[in-house]
Parts: sequence; structure tokens; C-alpha cells
Amino acid sequence: MPPTRPLLAQRYRAAATIVLVCYWLIMFAGTHWPHVSLESYPQNTDKLLHFTGYAGFGFLIAIWMSTKQELRPRDFATAFGIFFVYAIVDEVTQPWFGRDCEFLDMVADWCGGLAGLAFFLLVRALRRRFVRSKS
Repeated sequence: MPPTRPLLAQRYRAAATIVLVCYWLIMFAGTHWPHVSLESYPQNTDKLLHFTGYAGFGFLIAIWMSTKQELRPRDFATAFGIFFVYAIVDEVTQPWFGRDCEFLDMVADWCGGLAGLAFFLLVRALRRRFVRSKS
């Protein structure tokens, strides 16, 4: 059984990488596509879209990072740094594509990313509790 463990870990990391990259590309396209109409959405949901998009992003970054090693506090700081900087780049480059750059969108992005990291911690804690109770 031990020889298959590293192979399983490699496949898990490869799958996490693919999912993260695809999510990131879709998120980039969604935030940079020119003249996206949000008329079909309920009013004032723009910040909610930013929050949920970055919550998924923060969660996926944490999963991806955890496939290499057990996450430590500095790893969470690194994950926060990734989506903190990306949110700035994301907003600042949107005017190039006919979109608006809004500070409150960045705040929603940062809060969402933190929520995604917190959700990862919750899932990890519940998983550990479940595994311990089975043994």
C-alpha cells in the first residue's frame, strides 16, 4: 500500500491544480468580459458576486496548498497575499476592458477570500473530528 500513497497524492495535487487554474481563468474572464449586463440579476448583487467568487477562490487556494503539506499559519498568510494582490490587479485592469474599478469590489473580494479560507478550516476540522470518531 505505501507505494500507491505518493501516486494518489500526486493525482490529488494535479486535480487540485487543474480545478484551481480553471476556476481562476473563468473568474478572470467573468470579471474582464466587456459590457457584461447584470440586469437579469437582482439589484445590488455585484458585491455578493465578488464575495462568493473569491470565497471559492480562497477555498481552492487552501485546498491546493494543502495537497503539498499541512497548512501552517504562514501558509494562510501566503494564501491571503495571493488573493489580496490578485484582487487589486483584477480591479485595476478592468478599465482596460471597459469595466469599472471599484474599491468596494476589492473589499468584497478580500472578505470573500477570507471566508473561503475560514470555510476550509471548518471543513478540515470537521473531517478530523469525523476521522477520529471512526477510530
